[in-house]
This record gives sequence, C-alpha cells and structure tokens, in this order.
Amino acid sequence: MQHRRTILLAVVAIVLIAGPVAADPWYEYYTNAQQALEREDWTAAVQQLNAALEKKGDSSARARSYGMNVVEYFPYFRLGVAYYHLGQFDAALQAFETEARLGAITESESANAQLAEFRVLAEEARLAQVAERARRIENIVADSLAESARLKHEGQIEAAIAAVDKALAVAPENVDALATMQQLRETLARQQREREIDHRVSQLVEEGRALLGAGDYEGASSVLGEAHFLQPDPEIQALLDRATRRLQDGAAPDRSDEDIRLRERRYAEQQAAEVEARIEKLLVDASNSFEAGATEASLAAANQVLALNPGNPAALEQIARAYAVINRRLLGTRPGGNIPPALRFVDLREEDEDGQRLQIIRSPDFRLTGIVIDESPVEVSVYSDDGEIEPTLNSQSLGDFTLTEFSVEVALAPGMTSLWLLASDAGGMNSGTEYSVLYVQPLLRDPRFQALLLLAAGVAIAVPLWRGNRRRTELRRRKFNPYVAGAPVMNDDMFFGRRQLVARILQTIHNNSLLLYGERRIGKTSIQHQLKRRLLDIDDPHFAFYPVYIDLQGTPQEQFFWTIARDIAEELAPTLDGLAITESMPSDYGYRDLLGDLRLIITYLQEKSPKTAKLVLLIDEVDELNEYDPRINQRLRSLFMKNFAENLVAVVSGVEIKKRWEREGSPWYNFFEEIEVRPFDEQEARDLIRKPIEGIFKADTDVIERIIGLTGGRPYLIQKLCVALVTRLHEERRRKMTVADVDAVAGVR
Repeated sequence: MQHRRTILLAVVAIVLIAGPVAADPWYEYYTNAQQALEREDWTAAVQQLNAALEKKGDSSARARSYGMNVVEYFPYFRLGVAYYHLGQFDAALQAFETEARLGAITESESANAQLAEFRVLAEEARLAQVAERARRIENIVADSLAESARLKHEGQIEAAIAAVDKALAVAPENVDALATMQQLRETLARQQREREIDHRVSQLVEEGRALLGAGDYEGASSVLGEAHFLQPDPEIQALLDRATRRLQDGAAPDRSDEDIRLRERRYAEQQAAEVEARIEKLLVDASNSFEAGATEASLAAANQVLALNPGNPAALEQIARAYAVINRRLLGTRPGGNIPPALRFVDLREEDEDGQRLQIIRSPDFRLTGIVIDESPVEVSVYSDDGEIEPTLNSQSLGDFTLTEFSVEVALAPGMTSLWLLASDAGGMNSGTEYSVLYVQPLLRDPRFQALLLLAAGVAIAVPLWRGNRRRTELRRRKFNPYVAGAPVMNDDMFFGRRQLVARILQTIHNNSLLLYGERRIGKTSIQHQLKRRLLDIDDPHFAFYPVYIDLQGTPQEQFFWTIARDIAEELAPTLDGLAITESMPSDYGYRDLLGDLRLIITYLQEKSPKTAKLVLLIDEVDELNEYDPRINQRLRSLFMKNFAENLVAVVSGVEIKKRWEREGSPWYNFFEEIEVRPFDEQEARDLIRKPIEGIFKADTDVIERIIGLTGGRPYLIQKLCVALVTRLHEERRRKMTVADVDAVAGVR
C-alpha cells in the first residue's frame, strides 16, 4: 500500500510539473454532440457521438476529460435521444438498452431517470409508428391491386405489373400481390412469345413468296413449311402447296418426321439464343435506368426478364433495389440507425480524485476480460505499444443483442502499459477504449529502494520550493506587476474568464459568422486576439484557418475596403509567399478591387492544403460601419453570402451594433450568431485577481471580495485597480494586500 501511494504521488507530481493536459479527443466529440443536442441538430449529434465512441466505447459516471476534470459520459443514452428525435425509434431503443446493460448510468440518479423516461417515450412512439405503417401498407396494397385489375382488364399488362410492384415494395410477403404478379408475368411471357412467333412467321412468309417468285421452289417449300409448322394457316398452306406442285421428279422436299424435328430443334435453338440476348439487353436497361433514377423503367425491364426467365438472380436483385426506393417513396422510410458496439470490462482499475483510472498489478502476467454488446457478432482487435495482440472471443445471441465475451493475455514489461481495444460490427460501426495497467516490480518492496525513492521525492519537492523562493525574490526586486490596464490582453497566462466563450466560438466558426457585443472595455478586443492565437494553433481535420485581425477604429469610409485588403496582405504575408495584390492608393481602391484580391488570395491559400481554406476576419470596433453608406455594408455582406460563402467567415465586435443590426432594415439583420460579452462572474473575477500574483503577493478573501464589489466584475477595472495595488505594495515593501489598500487606491473614503 505504501509503495502504491508513493507511485501515485510521483505521477501527480509529474502531471503538476508538466502543466495543463489537453482534452482527450473523445471529450471534444462528446462536447460537440451535447451542443448539437441543445440546438436540436440531431443528425450532427449522431455523427459526433459515433466519433466519440470510436475513441471511448465504455460509459462512465466519472470519465476524466482533461486535467483534473471528470464528467458523466453516457454516449449511448445521448445517441438514443438523438435517434428518438429523428424518428428512428428502433435505433433509439437499442441505444437505451445498451446504456442500461452497461450499468454505469445507474450511478447518476438524474441521468438514469431520464433514461427510463425516454425508453417509455420511444416504445410508445415505436408502437404508434408500427400501427400507422401497417395501416398505410394495407391501403397501398389494396389500391395497387385494384389498379392492377383495372389495367389488366384494359389489356395494359406492363402497367398492371407496375401497379403490383407498389404493393410488393411495401408488403413483399403479401400472398394476393405475389399471386397476381405471377399471373401477370405469365401473361406477359405468353404475349411476348406470341409477338415473337407472329414476327418470325411474317418474315418466313415474306421470304417464301420471294423464293417462289425467283423459281426456287425447294427453298420456298422449306421456308413455308417452317412457317406453317410455327403457325398453321390456310394462306400459308396454299403457298406451300403451290411450291410443292412446282417441284419436279422427286425434287419435292423430304418432309419426314426427322426433317420436322430438325426444323423444330433449329427454331428452338434460335429462339433460345434470341431470348438470352434479349435478357442481357433488358438487364443492362434495368441497371442503367435505376442508376439514372428511372425506378419504374428499371422495374419494367427486370419484370420482363422474369417473364422470360423466372428466378433470374440479377433481375431479382434489381427488383429488390427498386422496391427499396419505392418503399422509401411511399412510406417515407429511411435506413435505421446503427448503434456502435458497447464495451464493458471486468474493471479492476482504481480511480483517483482526478478521475484517472489505473490498475496496479505485481505480476507480469496480465489477463484482461470483458464483453462487447451489439446487434450482431463483432470483431475485436487489441493493440499495445508492441503491436497487435490476438484476443479470445466467444459470442452468444441474447434476443435482439449479441454478447461477445473477449479475453486477452499479455506479458507486461515494468512500468505503464496501455491496451487499446477496438470493436467493429457488421454495419461498419466502431468503438474503442483504452485500459491502462501499471506493473510494479517486486523491487519496490525493498526498504532501501523506498528510502532512495523518498529521498528523490524530497529533492524533487525541495528544488521547486527553492526555485520558487528565488523567483519571488527576483520578481519583487524587479517590481513585478503582471496586470494589464488599458491594452488588450495578449499573454495567454493573463487571459482569464473567457475560455468557455472562446471554445464556443471555435466550435461554431466553421460555418457561421459571429457578433460579439458588450459595453466598452469589457474585453472584446482581448477575445479577438485570443481567437487569432487559437486559430493559428488549431489542427482541424477539415479546415485550414487563416485569421486576420482588423481594427476599424478611426477608419474613414473611403479607406474601408483598402484597410481590409491591407491588413489581410500584411498578416498573411509569410503564408502568401510574396503574392502580389492590388497596390492602388486608398482613394482608388473599392469593392471590386477587394473582390479581385480576395479571390486571388483564397485561391492561393486553397492550393496550399488539401483542407478547405477558411479566411477568418476578426473585425474590431465594427461600430464604424454604422456611420458608413448602407451600400458599403451591403457589399461587405455579399462577400460572405455570395462570393466566398465557403471560405470566408467573420467575428465582429462592437458596442452599439446589436441595437442597430437587429432591425429588419439592417443589411446585417439575422446574419450573425450573437454572443454578449458580460462582466466576469465571481469565480472568474477571483481567478483574475489571485492567480497572476499567486506565490508573490497575498490577497485574502475579504480583499478579493472588496475588489469585485468595487469593479462589478469588469475585467478592465479589476486590472486597473490591481496594477495600483501591486505598485503600492512594491513601494511599501509589503507582500500582503489589505482592504485598506484597496480603498486607498480606489479613492474610497
């Protein structure tokens, strides 16, 4: 137990020294999914949840997201909610059942209650949907068969078959529809054979007449004899008798039974070849028509194939594809949602206060077991740093679900080992998760080694303390003052209280422009600079961001478009590699010049990366636009709405813009997603006051509350007041702030 605590302390120390830990990818997807659910974008929620499950397929009531933070992670429940609102109730129920089987959600009373409520709602909706679907199918079948009977009576056999196709598309096992289709196909086949015989006989009679006219009585006798064999007719018999009489002295054709059988066999072979060729052509026509979206024409061709060759597999496959299209058209159905596999371990990991889960073992022989829950058997792959490990699998069906047990055995090296599990189902859905194991060698039981480790830990603690004390002394000697009063906050270490707002903007900016509004000196400019830094560092899988900060303060109308072009060219100069744009004087530069330069710049940026180039204009002091000619605003808006909709977005900030731009007459009405920049809440304000001077100066709770009360949580006023307080402490060579200091620098009596 003692050496376990020692190891955990060492791990915590490493984490603290290393600094903040970035959020795991699964948490980013899960956060995006929750935001999509809040804005009722159910399709996006499904996509983001599936992406999260590929990274982490096991639910948890305390999943570590980043750093010391833990969250509830119930992805299958959230997935079920999204499918419920999409009307895919079977998929929703499967997701809810999966979450319930995993069991982690029972640790959260509120989430478990919501799960129970949604399961009831989904089951009721599914039953109603089934009943409504059955009623609609019954009506469609009845109407289709009635229409088919009418068309058959009128002699329109192919149209009658098309009518029955509707019934079979929605009710493929309906006995009446199947029987009607069989009768119609037989009628169609008979009609086709009769047409082919009529055509063949006409050709033979025409050929026989020609041979008679040419004096070839033997040839005429043979051809007319075949015609009479196919279709006995008095007229044909008369022509045949005429040819026979003209033959002289034993030249009459041998019309023995053998000759008749020969002609019959020859005709059958010829007919079979013609039928085969016709079938091949009809199958090509069916496939081409289906790909072109002509479903009915595709069905007609496939049904003709079945009339000629019942059971033809290619025709049956084509009919099944066409029936699926007609089914969706008639019933409005769509493919049901697939639920990714769910993973659950025989979990022997221990959870620390920071949410990290780790199993500590004292033997190198390690065995990991668990189950995968899915609608079908799954494939499970296991990987470690040394490569892939073959697991043992055993699947069994449990009603609508398949339970796949897995186990994997591995010989561990000393230290930390992470096993990555990936489960894939037949529908192509994946889920994965990581299981971490720490193998502690017996050497740790040696008291001498423990003493050495404690000594090292003491040194590790003492050295930072010594360095911290030395740093505090040096900072006081240099009259250290970290606060910024007036200028935008450029240092990330001094950027407090807006991280959630920045994260919200970064999650939205892919497709939307945003408006930041709020009172003066509330921090809008600092947010713009922070956005620029974050966009430069972000590694997005789909977009390459190119942020440009533009300050419109004091910009006259005639220089507006030139200012935008100049700032873009200057800030992106290293990326543009010397690309030349319009160099006209401001008085000559207008909207069309900017349009041409932007087209040139975006084309150049798009060629630099396979990702979509996204030019982000961070426009500050945008209130200036209110004083411009409305046509300027209209032209600027057209850049985002028409010319560069895919590649250009903006984050604009100002004070009075919301009041003016929310009017329907404004060019910017309903264009931006609006975000108000408010004063800090109490915790954000405390962080801004305390953290920059932590370890250097002291500020008790009463001092911090006094500062918040005087400033109303406005970051500029807090920084201004704190600048004066730190200066006062330096002058008086003190480390501790007092309420009297606050009142003195604030001028309170």
